[in-house]
Amino acid sequence: MNKSVLKYMVIDLLVLTVIGCILEGLVSRFIGFLLDAAPTITFSLLIVFIAVARWKLWGLIPIPFLVMSTILGGHFSEISYYAAFYSFSNWQLILSMTIGLLAIGLNVILFRNHKTNKILKSPWKMLLILVADYIIYCVIQFMFYRLFTTGNLTSVANIPFIYYTKDESGNSVENMKNLANYAEYGFMYNLFGLAVGVVGSLVLRSQGALNNAIEKLIDDKKQREAELEYMKSFGKFNFSDESEEKTQNDESNKIEEKQDSSEQ
Repeated sequence: MNKSVLKYMVIDLLVLTVIGCILEGLVSRFIGFLLDAAPTITFSLLIVFIAVARWKLWGLIPIPFLVMSTILGGHFSEISYYAAFYSFSNWQLILSMTIGLLAIGLNVILFRNHKTNKILKSPWKMLLILVADYIIYCVIQFMFYRLFTTGNLTSVANIPFIYYTKDESGNSVENMKNLANYAEYGFMYNLFGLAVGVVGSLVLRSQGALNNAIEKLIDDKKQREAELEYMKSFGKFNFSDESEEKTQNDESNKIEEKQDSSEQ
């Protein structure tokens, strides 16, 4: 890979990663105050989709950083059972999220058979791929979470968490939640992430920011070369016109001088 392209890729992926990590961390930190849900993805689907479209398999690099940002933000939630679910000791969740997001790399198969930018020009094809990515992520994340927690796909994980609330009289009441339910029902809890992916991809596509970076650089180079050739040919055309006009003027001047001398 060309050094300038490599530098461009590093900067581009770094920017995507930083933006994605900040947004993921904030959402997992505060979403419990708005929804009774603990999603495993919010902006990660969009960020990885963009990164893979732009840089193919290199676009998978941000995944572990996005996953850890989700865990970090949720871990500092003021709601105790959310903080417990997003615990750094919950390696089953961390690994299942990572493996699920890595599956978005399958998009490269489609982009290899067809030009990426040609596919992304069609909003319906783009959205179809994005929805397929969401389904694949949820299925794989669910399957691996069950395998990691129970050892098979047919058993439901049970991770009880006891917390206390106050009743109307001010007495402490013991409650229990199965933390595994947030991963078990991820298909529903992650719908906000799908909505973010759909809206974000459409906005970025309309602004011309969603494309394969290499193809875009090649297309831009071809366009610049074509414009340069046109300008060169345009310059030659003007030069030839000016030369022809100058020649005609010289001839007409000579004729006029001959006429003047003959009259004298």
